[in-house]
Amino acid sequence: MVVEAPGGDVTIDVAGWEAVPDPGTEVVALARRTGGERQLRVLDRRGKTLGTVTAPEGWTPAATDEGVVLVPEALHGPMVPHVLRFLSFDGTLRREVREPALGLLQSRIMRGGRFVTVSATGPTDREWAILAYDAWGAEIWRHAVAGYPAPDALVTADGRRLVVLERDVDASASTVTVLQAGHRPKEHRLPMVAQLVADPGSARVAAVGERVVAVIDTESRKLKWRRDDVIDVPLRGGVRFDRRAPRLFVVAAEEDRETKKARLHLRTYRLSDGTEEREELGEVPADRLPSVADIDVAPDGGHRVFLHDRAVTATPERGAR
Repeated sequence: MVVEAPGGDVTIDVAGWEAVPDPGTEVVALARRTGGERQLRVLDRRGKTLGTVTAPEGWTPAATDEGVVLVPEALHGPMVPHVLRFLSFDGTLRREVREPALGLLQSRIMRGGRFVTVSATGPTDREWAILAYDAWGAEIWRHAVAGYPAPDALVTADGRRLVVLERDVDASASTVTVLQAGHRPKEHRLPMVAQLVADPGSARVAAVGERVVAVIDTESRKLKWRRDDVIDVPLRGGVRFDRRAPRLFVVAAEEDRETKKARLHLRTYRLSDGTEEREELGEVPADRLPSVADIDVAPDGGHRVFLHDRAVTATPERGAR
């Protein structure tokens, strides 16, 4: 496995382990099963092992920049009890969080070890609680949302702002709300958004859907720019901020129903004004769209996209559709 690091690419031996997509921004995570237990090995981006945690049966470990969070394993549906165990890299328990009235539906790892959850608050699927924790399990945000489907949420890199994504299926639209202590909520209405991503190095947030790419500056709470582009299908993990330059990457699939193939594209947007460049990443079966593990900028300025099963070098697009 090749990892981009400040001093140059680092090769990590992953024999017997499987790379975990989208851990904390400053770490690399490898996982494997041993019987009924799950092991998680966490390394820094120089390849140094920070620790290995063994999760008991029934728990799923997630690596953050500052430790490991254990979440109940979903066995009989997407919802599990809202019980979280915050550990250090050596497995020492820092805090256990229990919310008996909540059913945990989804969670997200953020910069600095912060952890954001979305949970159901009642018997229906229309009342939700969004909770965010620091790396040691202390609660830093709690917000209630009503509506269907379930919202998405994240915290900005400094933890000072909570950003909530709500979708209106009937109107094919979404609302992105920026929350900050001492300020009134600021809403931005957009076409349907599939992915909401925070810049690990700034207060910017990207909202991307099949018909829109938008960047919001949460510090000013203003929409920085918006492009009403046809994106087709943004891949899981395919919306990322460049770690080296002020750019946004979007990896998407253009499906062809006749051939049952999908062409993969890399779009690069300049954060200052949304100027776009397009590149191609080849074809895959339309029913097996890959996830994106990372996007690297080679020394010559070219782009390499690390899919879940291989790395692809981007080439100039042959022509706009």
